[in-house]
Amino acid sequence: MVYKKMKKAYILLSTLFFVLLFSFIAKQSLEKNALNSRVYSEKLYFIQAKAHIYFLEQYLLRLNENELLNFISLEFMPDNFILKISKKDEKEYFLSVKNEEFGVKISKLLKL
Repeated sequence: MVYKKMKKAYILLSTLFFVLLFSFIAKQSLEKNALNSRVYSEKLYFIQAKAHIYFLEQYLLRLNENELLNFISLEFMPDNFILKISKKDEKEYFLSVKNEEFGVKISKLLKL
């Protein structure tokens, strides 16, 4: 009779141990997947920001001289990004792209 109770207690204790062990392993695995997903998203936003900088650069290079002389600044917001072009000097333009949600910011000084 005593052995049956000890056997049941041992089975219960080992079951509890395995449940805790597997829940800990599952938690670690899910945290790792969530972190990898976040890093992947940040990489995608950084690549998209670089593409926006390239677009702004090509936009300025396509403008003729009269349009460039009258150009002061430009700001617009596609796809959760803030794109800015501001004129520093006669031939220098400051390009900036940022996404505040993921903390991505790229700036470039373009000399024409």
